[in-house]
Amino acid sequence: MIDEPLVIQDLVNAFNIPQGSKPGNPGYGTSIWSFIFDPNVADVRAKLEMEIKRVAAQDPRLRLNTVTSQYSETGILVTLELAIVPYNNTQVVSFFLNNSGMATIV
Repeated sequence: MIDEPLVIQDLVNAFNIPQGSKPGNPGYGTSIWSFIFDPNVADVRAKLEMEIKRVAAQDPRLRLNTVTSQYSETGILVTLELAIVPYNNTQVVSFFLNNSGMATIV
């Protein structure tokens, strides 16, 4: 049995780990924090969303449907439409990437 809230928390935890900082697994984590102070333009949003998809694809328990991001003065609000395998019940999850370098579920 898969605990859906745990899978979602694991995803958010992956966004809190800088890529390359986990010993023995240099591909784990994310470079998402490099986007925090970038301009809110289509090219940057596309790169941010690609990075989110890359991190989510590392977890076989997740099926990511859509990613949207909204910039604000204090960080980035990310909204994901996803499903937890094998249940495949679609749900919407939002988390906030704040300027101090912490991803939290909203």
